[in-house]
Amino acid sequence: MSHDNEGGFLLVCSPGHRRQHENCGNLGTIARYNISRHDGARTFHVSAAEQTLIHDNAIYLAAGADVQVLLLSDWSGWANGLEIRDNLFYSEGVGRYGHQVHRSDNGAYGITAGWGPATNVVFRGNRYVGHHEDRPIEAASPDSMAPKPIAFDWPGPQFDPRHPETFPAFITQHRVWMLSLMQRQFGRRAPSL
Repeated sequence: MSHDNEGGFLLVCSPGHRRQHENCGNLGTIARYNISRHDGARTFHVSAAEQTLIHDNAIYLAAGADVQVLLLSDWSGWANGLEIRDNLFYSEGVGRYGHQVHRSDNGAYGITAGWGPATNVVFRGNRYVGHHEDRPIEAASPDSMAPKPIAFDWPGPQFDPRHPETFPAFITQHRVWMLSLMQRQFGRRAPSL
């Protein structure tokens, strides 16, 4: 679960040109069974990673937000082998998809439609609700298990740092709340929990 992060949700990156004995790169990353609620800037930012799989996640964009749902960027190379499948992209604002065309001094990316020099980018079985600009063309996937939108019982349990002695109880309550939220979102308990 990720929420209200100004910079966004997930960065999958590696320099494309590197010395193998110094940096093995980013190969085979899997991101699954996550909920991103009202994260800003970028949801999935992928740069020069290889064979990345993003599946069974639920992404909720806030009302009025303008978010780069997928940004492919250049870090001495571009992504190769990215599959995004069976996710929910629920936008109350605007979701955008594309590749980097420039980067400003403050770190913001300008994007345009398509995947640019990135290769083997496939979207399949995803659900889109709301406004999406330059939405990806989906590969056929008749047995999609994309999650369904849920109504959030937000916020969950709260921790008051003025009472650190309550932290163990907060963690227990928060875990129960998270497991319930995941069960309702995905219709089953996420395997990693």
